[in-house]
Amino acid sequence: MKIELNTNVLPIVIPDTYGTEFCYEIQEEYWSEFKQKMVELAVEYIKTALKETIFKDAVLTPQGITSPEYYNFTTDRADFFMEFDDDLIDRIKDEIKADEVEFFRWAKEKYHSYDGFVSFMPYEFTKWWKAIDEPANEKYSYDKERAISMYIMYKLKDFNLDSMQRDYIDDCWDYASQNGWEVYEDEEENCCT
Repeated sequence: MKIELNTNVLPIVIPDTYGTEFCYEIQEEYWSEFKQKMVELAVEYIKTALKETIFKDAVLTPQGITSPEYYNFTTDRADFFMEFDDDLIDRIKDEIKADEVEFFRWAKEKYHSYDGFVSFMPYEFTKWWKAIDEPANEKYSYDKERAISMYIMYKLKDFNLDSMQRDYIDDCWDYASQNGWEVYEDEEENCCT
């Protein structure tokens, strides 16, 4: 099975650039190459985290970074494809059935809608089961991807993702430094405007 994922629904590492030092310190002529490297590094970190799950043999293919026109409702995300054996869906279902109460308690706490925020994740019992049973690659099969992402994040709930995010940012900076990219002198002139 091949699904399209991104770091907004699978936030193992987050390649945010808007309003960060990346915007002000990476020269514009290197910006496109830098963003591609950010995606490649993000996928490497995601692969590392997935080794702790049944997706340890999944093949991840980086696509690119998508930046919204307006940052009011979303942020930068790394887009990638994930390919895995179809039988993993049955394994996910079996694992969730064995831990159903705890999984849906966790899902509601993490993904529920509240005043000022509408969740697009299928965190409710019937919606999640309907989403995981959706045929892959349907016109509107995003719920299946979200259900799989929820399962992965549940399995990684005790994993130190904060430390991984810091290491990811450090590796992005190391890549920029190794290439000798100059720093902007004027904060008004940057790649993110």
